[in-house]
Amino acid sequence: LGGDATFSSGGAGGGDDASSRCSVGSAATERIANHKSLDATDNSAAIAASAIRPSSSTWIMEEKEVKYEEGATELFMLVEDAKWEDVCDRVEEEPAEARVWVVSSGTENTVFSWSVWRRLPLHEACRRQPPPVVIYSLLSAYPESSMAESNFGELPLHAAVRCGACAEVVNCILASYPAAALARDNSGCTPLDILNGTGKMMDHDAVVAALNRTIAVLTKEEQSWETKISSMQLDFKQSREKRRREYERIIANKNAEIEDLKRLLDQEKLATSNLASKVIQTEQVVSDKGKNERRLGEKIKKMEGEIGELKSSNSARKSNIKDLEDIVRSDRKTILELNNRVHTLQNSLTSLLEDEEAFAATKLAKAEKNFKALMESQFVFLRETERRKDLLRARVKQLGIKIPPKKKPQSVEGDEDDWRREQQRRQREAQPPAEEVSNNEVAEKALAS
Repeated sequence: LGGDATFSSGGAGGGDDASSRCSVGSAATERIANHKSLDATDNSAAIAASAIRPSSSTWIMEEKEVKYEEGATELFMLVEDAKWEDVCDRVEEEPAEARVWVVSSGTENTVFSWSVWRRLPLHEACRRQPPPVVIYSLLSAYPESSMAESNFGELPLHAAVRCGACAEVVNCILASYPAAALARDNSGCTPLDILNGTGKMMDHDAVVAALNRTIAVLTKEEQSWETKISSMQLDFKQSREKRRREYERIIANKNAEIEDLKRLLDQEKLATSNLASKVIQTEQVVSDKGKNERRLGEKIKKMEGEIGELKSSNSARKSNIKDLEDIVRSDRKTILELNNRVHTLQNSLTSLLEDEEAFAATKLAKAEKNFKALMESQFVFLRETERRKDLLRARVKQLGIKIPPKKKPQSVEGDEDDWRREQQRRQREAQPPAEEVSNNEVAEKALAS
C-alpha cells in the first residue's frame, strides 16, 4: 500500500513522539502561519470569488512524475519513512523533488482501487502526522502543492485532517491555501466533514476551530463579495438602464440621421440618375462630335492634299508669272521704244502736215492768182487736195492722232458732221476694235506709213 505499514507503526507507537515533534519549531511555524494568514486574509476576496476547488491545471507548474514500483524520489522515501530531519535537509538540497509526483499502479494480485494512487511529497507527509517545520519546508519549496489534488481528489488538507495532523500543520496548510477548508474530494467531503466523521483525535478542537474560523472568514468574505456583487449588479442594472435610455436616445437620433441620410441618398440617387442621363447625352454628343471630327479630319486631310496640289500648281504658276513678268518687262521696253517711235512719227507727221498745208496754201495762192485761167485745173487740184486730205485724215485716225477740224460756215457744219460720223462708222465696221490691235501691228502700220 505504498507505506501504510510504516504509517501504522508511526501512528500507533509514536503518538507521544508526534506530539513532541509537533511542539518542535511550533513558534516558527506559528509565526509563518500567522504571516500567511494575514496574506490569506488580504487575498481572501479573490479566493472567495474563485471556485472552491481549483484544479491543479489552473497553475502552470513544472511537475514530473515517477512510478513508485520503479523507484520513487529520495525525498518521497524519506517522507514515507518519517525521517523528518532528513526530509528538511533533502528539501534544502533538492527542492525540485517537492514537485515530483509519485504514482503507484498497485500489484498484479491487488483488487482494491485504493492501491492505485498519485501523490506529492506534501500529500504523503500530511498522511504521517509530520511536524509543522516539515510542512513549512515542503510548502517553501513548492507553494502550489497545497492546491494539488491526488487521484482521489484530495488536497493536502484532506489528508492531514483524515490522518490526525496537529493544529499547527492544519494552520500552516490553511495559511497557504485557505480555500481548501471548503474544498471537496471525490467523495464529496470537506475537511470538516472528514474531521467530524473520524471522531476525537489529537488537537481535534483546535483543528475544528481553525477550520471553522477559516470557513467563517471565507463565508464572511463570500457574503461581503456577494453584497458587493449584488450592489455592483444593482449599479450595473441602473447604469445599464441609464445606458439603455441613452442608447435609445442615441439610436433615435441616429435613426433620424439615417432618415435624413436616406432622403439625401434618394436626392443623390435622383441627381445621379439625372447626371447619368446627362452623361449619356454628353457621351452621345461627344460621339457625334468625334464622328464630326473624324469626318472633318478626313476633309482636312483631303483639303491638305488639295492645298499641296495647289501649292505645287501655285509654284508652277509663280514660275510662269515670273516668266511672264520677264516678258512684260521686255514688252515694256519694246513699248517704250515704240512710244519713242510714235512720238517721232507724230513729229514727222506734224511736219508733214505743216508742209502739206504750206504746199496747199501755196498752191491755193497760185490758184487764186490764176483763178480765171486755171479754174478747171484748180477744180481738179481742189478735188485732189480733198482726196489727199481724206487720206491723211484716215492715216492720222489710223495712227490715233486727233486733228482739230477746221471751222466751216454754219450752213455746211451739219453736213460735215454727218459726213464725218458716216466715215467713222464705216472705218469702225471695216477695222477691228482698237483693243484687239496689238502693239506690233500699231508699230508696223506706223512704220509702213
